Amino acid sequence: MPVTTEDLLNNIQEAFVEVDREGRVVHMNANAEVLLRRDAIAVIDHTLDEVIPDASRSQHWPALLELLRSGRQETISVFYPGQYRWHDVRVIPLAGGGAGLLMRDVTDRQWLIRREAERVYLKNVFEDVPVAITLLRGKDLVVEYMNAFARQITGNRRMEGLPVREALPDLEQRELFDIVEQVYVTGAPYHARNVEVRFDRDNDGQLEEGCFDVSYHAVRDFDGTVSGVLSITIEVSRH
Repeated sequence: MPVTTEDLLNNIQEAFVEVDREGRVVHMNANAEVLLRRDAIAVIDHTLDEVIPDASRSQHWPALLELLRSGRQETISVFYPGQYRWHDVRVIPLAGGGAGLLMRDVTDRQWLIRREAERVYLKNVFEDVPVAITLLRGKDLVVEYMNAFARQITGNRRMEGLPVREALPDLEQRELFDIVEQVYVTGAPYHARNVEVRFDRDNDGQLEEGCFDVSYHAVRDFDGTVSGVLSITIEVSRH
């Protein structure tokens, strides 16, 4: 059974927006209404700047407008700071001078890329410094990264992938975990000097004392929300 163009566009996975040569909206499919949070009928004859209120605040917006004017077929990633969203936008020139925009929300992918970049940066810069660097992620504060010194002072035990409370069950000063959790909740950093602790630092079942300067910092995603805690620990005792 033949289908209409509108039915076809409403059944594709991407959001679709058609604009004329002046950049005014001619048509939007149902997925575009969801993605842009706008009613299709209400935005007809409006420019994309008017349809997407914070578009002009995006550093990628001028490049998208230039792509529309150029008549090239190309895909560009656009970040909307007001919505904290990333969209992949494929621009397809249409007969008559307009263009079709196929849009997909790729915010989750961008977050993963950013987090992997953070991990690689920490590894490249801090792997061999004589300071313990540990990255904890999520509300459970799962150990995502430890540098060489952090692994050394905890007996090279396997900690990555475990919530920090489970990763260090032998630490007597459990209140330190409460402090780290508070940093995650509030986003406020915490610093302390000469913190005395007892834990199994050689992973041999024997608790030993140590003295450390500690600093806990909130790690934020590009939308400003706290996604983890960076722990920086300097040993001031002699082992």
